[in-house]
Amino acid sequence: GLCIATLGPGATNLATGVGSAFLDRSPMIAITCNLNTPQLGRRLQMLIDHHALFKPITKATLAARHDNVREVMEEAIRIAMTEPRGPVHIDLPEDVSLAEAKGAPTGAIAATPLQTVATEAQLAMAAEILAGARRPVVVIGTSAMRMGDPSLLKAFVEKHNLPFATTTMAKGLIDDDHPLAIGCIERACRQIQRQFIRSCDLIVGLGYDTIEVEYEAWAGETPVLAVDIEPPDVADSVNLKGAVVGELDDAIGRLTALAAAPNAWTAAELQAHRTGFQKALRPPVA
Repeated sequence: GLCIATLGPGATNLATGVGSAFLDRSPMIAITCNLNTPQLGRRLQMLIDHHALFKPITKATLAARHDNVREVMEEAIRIAMTEPRGPVHIDLPEDVSLAEAKGAPTGAIAATPLQTVATEAQLAMAAEILAGARRPVVVIGTSAMRMGDPSLLKAFVEKHNLPFATTTMAKGLIDDDHPLAIGCIERACRQIQRQFIRSCDLIVGLGYDTIEVEYEAWAGETPVLAVDIEPPDVADSVNLKGAVVGELDDAIGRLTALAAAPNAWTAAELQAHRTGFQKALRPPVA
């Protein structure tokens, strides 16, 4: 996304949306206008420290000047698009915005690839945990939305015959009418989904970011295997059995390649839950 605001109160109003993008890990360039360069730092109308304002809620806050506009824009886009993605703030003085642009783009701007890759030890641990589960369930979260190849999610659940739920933001990454789909968690009729998940013996969080809903709110005592780009942020009450940490396309692709372990799910059982949940979402109208 791209947004722009005037200095002072415009910047403070913009901060709410930028903070939301920071929590959601949505790439954004947030530009604030400012006074002319010679006036910066003085006590003048509406002038506040934009960099101090945006530093806690952005990945970076940059200052555009007459001699660096191209470099600043390219750096901002690269930072915003690099995992974990998020907003970058650019402060743009009025005289800089009105000046003739200098320099030409250097070409396509590439995000820095995520350097963390799941280890063989993590994959072996995950294979053992999956093989020992009789009633595992997958919960797909917002990090999975940023995968290069989301079809890997479907390949994984089908290979291992894993019923799956999604968060609201991850809804649609696999079709809702898929026979393994059980619906969204932590929205309407959440207690029905909590009861089902707490009857399982393993939760596999695929790209599950606790910024949507923390594990402890809904997982109960069910063991959790987290697969994400960062270690999971969990309370001590969460029964975290293991974590696979690294670039998601790579990690999920390698998990899909594991030998499929049999589990106790039947198509009839999943269909019965899905039908009951959908019925609860659509009560009869008198």
